[in-house]
Amino acid sequence: MVEVRYQQHSIHLRTDENMLEGLLRAGLPVSFSCRSGSCQVCMLRVVSGTVPEEAQRGLKPSLRELGYFLPCRCRPDRDLQVEPPDPRHIRLDALVADKTRVGPDLCIIRMELPDDVTASPGQHLRILHPDGDSRSYSIASLPEEDFHFELHIARVPGGKVSNWLIDEVAVGDALVALPPAGRFGINDLDPGETLLMVATGTGLAPLLPILRQVLDQGHDGQIRLLHGARELAGFYADSWLRGLADAHRNFHYVACCSRQVVDEPFRQGRVIDQLDEFLDQPGITAFLQPATPTCLLT
Repeated sequence: MVEVRYQQHSIHLRTDENMLEGLLRAGLPVSFSCRSGSCQVCMLRVVSGTVPEEAQRGLKPSLRELGYFLPCRCRPDRDLQVEPPDPRHIRLDALVADKTRVGPDLCIIRMELPDDVTASPGQHLRILHPDGDSRSYSIASLPEEDFHFELHIARVPGGKVSNWLIDEVAVGDALVALPPAGRFGINDLDPGETLLMVATGTGLAPLLPILRQVLDQGHDGQIRLLHGARELAGFYADSWLRGLADAHRNFHYVACCSRQVVDEPFRQGRVIDQLDEFLDQPGITAFLQPATPTCLLT
């Protein structure tokens, strides 16, 4: 059995578990969230030994060189000594450059991050509250083109981080973030492939840079975006999206309002009730993004 030494503790991993599962089974204080390697909250650093290549997939090269890895993806074949992350290595200083309230319970925050921070469309940033709690928010800007990192913040009733960002954080404030993470994005696409993007609420955020990227690349296939919200105030990007649809013959945008009575061009009902109309051919790549979990279907 493989032995893992973590701080002053020592555990032996079972053959059917990854390192994160073993550390949690032993009751050790390890942070975690998604358990799949997307959020990178569980990241640790190896002090002695070598971790499998899979355990470092998705991390920045600079972090890999320092020995960081994801225990939720780590099934080592040799003994290891690991330690918690050094905050100096992974925490990013972020400056709030702009904040726009687009509704009583929704705001858009644009931040400046260090020049060497890069991200891919569909990734997210984890923002740390002063008391240590944190929350991940999808990056709504296109990092390779935009100077600022843009986040769309929706108020969560009783949510410490969202309420703090909406009600207290102001332009000029310094925030702390973790590096961009996540694997929700574009794989290899056929230029003529039909793309279906479906989002509710601020789940729209990660789809916007993906949409911009495929349009910039001259994607020839049909691109369909369905955005759902309970009330008209939830369609905070409506004007921009309709302008984009006017400018690109292959891009079609549909806004579905589930609670408030609406007139055209809005559609009445839940976004999920509109899907049959758009799933009319094989080979569609669908990006499905509710306000919380994320998935990619092909």
